[in-house]
Amino acid sequence: MKGHPAYDFVRSDTFRAFADQPALAQIAAIFFDAPAERIKRTPVRHFIPGRKFASRAHMDKTYIDGIAADVVTMWIPLGDCPVVSGGLLYLENSHQDAALEDKVRSADAPTDRGNDTRPLTHDLKWIADQTARRWLTAEYEAGDMVIHAPTIVHASTDPGPTDYMRISTDIRFHRADSATDPRWADHWSADDGY
Repeated sequence: MKGHPAYDFVRSDTFRAFADQPALAQIAAIFFDAPAERIKRTPVRHFIPGRKFASRAHMDKTYIDGIAADVVTMWIPLGDCPVVSGGLLYLENSHQDAALEDKVRSADAPTDRGNDTRPLTHDLKWIADQTARRWLTAEYEAGDMVIHAPTIVHASTDPGPTDYMRISTDIRFHRADSATDPRWADHWSADDGY
């Protein structure tokens, strides 16, 4: 929200120069085999050590309108991010199962956000057991980059007792000749609801 340091940071020349590096668009273009354009809404997330605040198991496609094949996310930790600090986890090969979302939702997935149907579940063990898939993660360092499609199930851990605050950004690109979700056409704000 306005007045928060992250609000100002994503609007700064420094951050824009980082997000608009030509190399990032070139990488996205390789995935699309076509020119890529950055989506303006670029969140910066911070997880404070010891607070119970994690990203639930979800797929980005439930937050972005459009054809999933036309969008790619580059998740970049802006500081070191070991798993204990809230690092990302990916549900193994979940992007290869087009029916996975329907299977999970029809199995009455446990949720701690009854009014929000976008996350699949907060119970990472439950979804791993239901799908017979492992959660994959890494000990991320500042500047690492993970590229994922909007159809892969991912989540984060709660930040534990650690000296590291997770600070990361999601830089997204779309195929330049595709339509974009109009809700993502402005700068990110933590209270924008997306």
